[in-house]
Amino acid sequence: FFSGKILVAGANGGTGRETMRRLAHHGVSARAMARSEDKLAEFKTEGFETVVADVRDRASLDQAVAGVDAVICCVGTR
Repeated sequence: FFSGKILVAGANGGTGRETMRRLAHHGVSARAMARSEDKLAEFKTEGFETVVADVRDRASLDQAVAGVDAVICCVGTR
């Protein structure tokens, strides 16, 4: 399987949560990304690495992707 670290953008949505669960199941290192700390609370309690960032803010994205090898985009609209 994949041996690097993956950033999951939009981890707090339904698809993002399922993606994080499946990555963890396969032992893949993943960082959950969402727009606020509140949206990342469940991931922190489960021991995941988290980062607050917004896909519309380049500076926050630069921080979010630092040290990752791949990105899975689960960002959606309501």
